[in-house]
Amino acid sequence: MDSTLAIRHAVEIWREGALFFDHFKYMSSLEIDAMTFFAVPLYYLIQDWQVTLAVVYGIYSVAVIAVIFDIGRQIGVEPWASGVAASFFFVPWSAGKLSYPLMLFMGGGQYGLRVLTLFLLLDLLIQRKHGKKFGILSVLYFLLLLLTTLSAGNYIFLMGILPLMLYEAVTIIKDQKLQMKSWRKGILVCSFLLVALVLFLRPQMGEEHRSNLSLMNAEGLFTNFWNCLTGIFLLSGGAHYLSNISVFSVSGIIIAGKFLFTLISLIVVPVLLMKYRLYKKNHFFGLAASILVLNLFVLLIVDTRYGALIFEYRYHLLWFCIWLLAVAFCIYEVVDLEKGICRNQYMNHAAIGLLVFFVALSTVGGYRSLSRELEVSNYPDCEVVLQEAKKWEADSVLSCTQDMSVGAMLRFLDPDGVYYDISQNEESYDPYILDFYLNRVDRTDLGDKNLLLLREGQYETLPQYIRSRYQCIKQWDGYQLYWTENNPWDLQRGVPDNIGLQEDFPYTKGYEVVQGDINERGELMAAEGTGDILKASNLQVTEGTYSITLSYQANPNNCAGYIKIVSTETGEVLASGDLTGEQDQITLDSLEVNGPDKWEIHIGKEEEGNICIEKLQFQKLK
Repeated sequence: MDSTLAIRHAVEIWREGALFFDHFKYMSSLEIDAMTFFAVPLYYLIQDWQVTLAVVYGIYSVAVIAVIFDIGRQIGVEPWASGVAASFFFVPWSAGKLSYPLMLFMGGGQYGLRVLTLFLLLDLLIQRKHGKKFGILSVLYFLLLLLTTLSAGNYIFLMGILPLMLYEAVTIIKDQKLQMKSWRKGILVCSFLLVALVLFLRPQMGEEHRSNLSLMNAEGLFTNFWNCLTGIFLLSGGAHYLSNISVFSVSGIIIAGKFLFTLISLIVVPVLLMKYRLYKKNHFFGLAASILVLNLFVLLIVDTRYGALIFEYRYHLLWFCIWLLAVAFCIYEVVDLEKGICRNQYMNHAAIGLLVFFVALSTVGGYRSLSRELEVSNYPDCEVVLQEAKKWEADSVLSCTQDMSVGAMLRFLDPDGVYYDISQNEESYDPYILDFYLNRVDRTDLGDKNLLLLREGQYETLPQYIRSRYQCIKQWDGYQLYWTENNPWDLQRGVPDNIGLQEDFPYTKGYEVVQGDINERGELMAAEGTGDILKASNLQVTEGTYSITLSYQANPNNCAGYIKIVSTETGEVLASGDLTGEQDQITLDSLEVNGPDKWEIHIGKEEEGNICIEKLQFQKLK
């Protein structure tokens, strides 16, 4: 799902030539640092998503390998050690929706460029010569930093650059020496200035939804501590949610091996770095350790559970990738026969052989797990839905299957169509929207011709005023597709922000039926008595001129009703009209709004009699 959302978001950015959109439900970032953002222009040339993504991720993989090997050259390790580091990086450590490989190499690849940005920064900070290559690396780094900061805000700075700045500060204090012309400090200062500039200009360009981390309360602090540590093992594949895996099975051996590898990486490697002062010999180790320490500190004290059972372990990914390189280079420092810590040739060869076997087994097992996950699909065949939508010339397709991903996948496959998911909570129906527009689910946007996708047995649970308009046209694999030429769905209440028309019905969420019942046509049949029969409050209104039309039916002999538009802010009646039996429609024209306001709508009866409310139409004229 995340990959389809990111791709469709990228399509919208390239189409509109803009980064910020009004009434858009963003995910955690602008996603212009996701690999899929760069795939869209290439797709328009190739017209094949599999080939396009393969090319984009292939280029990314080559870039990562090149940077890893350059880091190895700068710190003086042999090429095989850089090869081990690259092998560690490309192991599919875990499988799952937000797992290691999906965040880097598959799907949306939301963390790919963020990791590459920090790899480039580390490579720059350990460069020994400042020639042409240094200039190229600097340009690439600052371009990626600009992109990732614009997309993800201060994330890369706080979790990647700030630890390095603190490490430099500690070094200055410890050595009691400040070199003002240090190129290393210059890179970090320039990074800070660039991030500060982007963060200052970002709100001027537009606003997007952002999720904020909050500190863990005292009650859950120590639970979060252990959950955070468990999350590391979940990311590395050393822990799992299943309870029926035998320790002697292939999967069990792989999980146990990853658990042991992770444990050694977190305990033994830091001990070796401190005991043999490898951080002094190799500046890279100190930089990597500073990123690990600050990231763990932050993740230990903030609440990152969201929808995860234990911990949102993808947040470990940034420091984990960097620490994998540190582990590989530490292995070199241990087994190097000339200068290594352990110079027992047979023991070193055995350790390297075991390591190669572990990496190979983990890689094969990881890709097998990923393949099984991709083969198991709980979603309907979207191509079938698209074929039927084309056949019936549907204006929109709505999915009420509770899968909450079908609409996103359909929007990905057909960017020009209107597709949405609907969530059901008791008798309430709401649009489920991520990475798309929130204000395009009004009845006028959805059109008349509609297809409704349901699971078998769901149709009978729908309200009668919805069921009465549909007929089943297709059934397959536990799904049913229904068709209507009189779409009953209205998933957005209120007044249009821009020039245009929106419709509301008595059953539209946000309207309160004071007296009466909704009939099978979706109309409100008023009960006996007088006073309000239908009302709504807090309708957001922007500056402009509006027209409001109420469609109804009334007894021509003995019925008189009313409609009133009231300002919530001042209580002033802005417009009103009488409902009589001689007409079936009333229009309140030329409502002038000089600034943001909120409206209340009151529809009622002044006399006994029959009255039926059909719909309200709001039109913004200018």
